[in-house]
Amino acid sequence: MENPVSEPMAGDTDEADLVRLAQEHPSAFASLYQRYLPRVYRYVRARLESEEEAADLTHAALEGDWKRARELFHRLFPLCRAMFIETNPIPVKEAMAMMGMIAPEFRLPLCRMADGNRERLRAVLQQFGLVKA
Repeated sequence: MENPVSEPMAGDTDEADLVRLAQEHPSAFASLYQRYLPRVYRYVRARLESEEEAADLTHAALEGDWKRARELFHRLFPLCRAMFIETNPIPVKEAMAMMGMIAPEFRLPLCRMADGNRERLRAVLQQFGLVKA
C-alpha cells in the first residue's frame, strides 16, 4: 500500500461544503479523501509500528472498506488490549521501556507492572515483533 505522506490539498473550499457535496455526489469524496488522508495517516501511523499497516488501515477506512478495516482492527486488538492490563499509562511506559524507547523509570503515583503482567505484555509485544524473544 502506498505511504500517504503528501500534505493536504490547499484550497478555500469550506469543509462543511465538501462533506455536504460528498454526501450528495459520491464522486466528490475524492476531495475529502485527499484533504484528510495525510492527517488520518499520521494519526494511525503514530499508533502502529508498521508503516504498511498504517497505510493499509488508513486507506481501508477512508475508502469505506469496513471489512478490511475490521480485519486489521481485530488483528491489532490484542496489542490494544495489552495496553490496559494494568492502569494506563503504566503498560504503555513498560512497553516503551521494553522496546528501548525510554528507561524503565516510574514516578509516583506510577509504579512498575506486576511481574506476571509484565511477562504477558512482553509476550504480546513479541507476537507483533516489537521486542525480541
